Amino acid sequence: MKITSKFYSLLNKILFVSLACNLALAPTTANASILNASAGGTFTFNYDSAALGQYVYGSANNNNGYYLANFWNTTASDPYNPNNIKSHFASSVGSTQIPATNLAHDVTPIGSYTDPQASGRHVQGTSANFAVDSNTLAGVTGAQLGMTGLQGYRMPDYPAPYNYMLAGDFSLAYDLSARVSAWNGVASTTPTGWYIQNNLSFRLVTYDLANLSLLFTDANNWKLSGNLLMSPDYGGMLLGPNFTDVGTFNLAIGSYAVSSVPLPATVWIFLTGLMGLMAGGRRKTQVA
Repeated sequence: MKITSKFYSLLNKILFVSLACNLALAPTTANASILNASAGGTFTFNYDSAALGQYVYGSANNNNGYYLANFWNTTASDPYNPNNIKSHFASSVGSTQIPATNLAHDVTPIGSYTDPQASGRHVQGTSANFAVDSNTLAGVTGAQLGMTGLQGYRMPDYPAPYNYMLAGDFSLAYDLSARVSAWNGVASTTPTGWYIQNNLSFRLVTYDLANLSLLFTDANNWKLSGNLLMSPDYGGMLLGPNFTDVGTFNLAIGSYAVSSVPLPATVWIFLTGLMGLMAGGRRKTQVA
């Protein structure tokens, strides 16, 4: 009986510690905070392949006119490698469609990735003043969040050597007035002001971000999610409709880049000890 009482007492203490730790790390939407990206993280694209396929005459020809064929991560697309010029990746775009989800682009450190880089490459460093208001979800006009990685697309209806598209060296930025102007006359709703810009070779707004949702623990640990809408600039280039929902994104900063609510190591130690005690308790019961 004494062993049982001690066991339950220990169990209650472990559960209390676990609950306290999880509550401390649990995401919140209250208590507005100014969020930053100094902790680093990932920007993950999750495209809808069917939505992408309608571009470059895809719908008109009733086929897949535009699809992802390559994804180069941070290491593979290092812009300071003299071999990683734009033409190198252009000649490497494949012809086989690959999954277009979980394309994780690393967030660049503040002030990093300055020019000169390999020819045609322009990875952007994150601005020191990049921030998100957790209450209004507004950003800072003129600031940017840089990210690494390149995406390669095949356009089978176009003759070589024009049957591919490269995008990358992306940056995330906020400019509400500029996006309102871009949407004027072509959309009936108001944009969020957030957009993704291609910086590979030339600058072009590729996606406007919509239906934003935020989770955050503190200023250095947060996740912004939403939808990717084809911008008028990019949609026109790809000969397709504007503002089509072509997928979702997750901007995960700090601990959110690994797990939404990571379980503290101390809790794992407690739970491991608990399992050992339970196993020992069962063995003693069987012996008795």
